[in-house]
Amino acid sequence: MKHEHLERIAERLKTGEEKAFDELYDATYKAVFVKAYSVLKDKMKAEDVLQETYLTIYGKIGTYLSGTNFLAWILTIAGRLAINEYHRTARETPSEEEYINVKMGGKGFDGTENWLVDVAGKILEQDEFEIVMAAVMGGYRRREIAEVLEMPVSTVSWKYKKGLEKLKKYLEEKAE
Repeated sequence: MKHEHLERIAERLKTGEEKAFDELYDATYKAVFVKAYSVLKDKMKAEDVLQETYLTIYGKIGTYLSGTNFLAWILTIAGRLAINEYHRTARETPSEEEYINVKMGGKGFDGTENWLVDVAGKILEQDEFEIVMAAVMGGYRRREIAEVLEMPVSTVSWKYKKGLEKLKKYLEEKAE
C-alpha cells in the first residue's frame, strides 16, 4: 500500500467521487479486517466492524486532514469501533450459535477450521497476533505490515518469526 496512492483516494473521496470508495475498500479491507479481528477474535464481529468502518469513513471523510497518513486514520477508526464492539458484547452471554460452535470443535459456520486462529489469539502477544494474521490471513508482506503498524520491517520480521515459533511449539506440545 502506497501512502501517496491512498492520499489521492482520500482527496477524491472528499470531492464525492464514488469510484474512489471502491478503490479505497479494495486497497484497505484486509488491513481493516485484521485490525478488527485482532481485537475481537471473532470473524463475524470483525466483518460487522469492517462494514461499520467504511460507513464511518464515508460519513467523516471531510474530517480527515490530508497528508496525515490516511491508512492510520482508517485503522484508528476500525480499532475504536472494534474496541467499542468488544466492550458492548463483553457482558453478553454466549449465544446458542457460539455454544454450538465451541461444541463443534471450533468449526466456523462456513465449515472452516478456526481453532488455530483462536489459539493464536490466546498465546500470542497482541502485536505478534496482528502481524501473523496480517501476513497469513491478509496476505500482506512484512514491508506493508511495517507501514501499517508504523514499525521497522526488522521488528515486524522478528515478531512474525517469534509468533510462528510460539505457535509451532504449542502445536508440538499438543501433539505429544
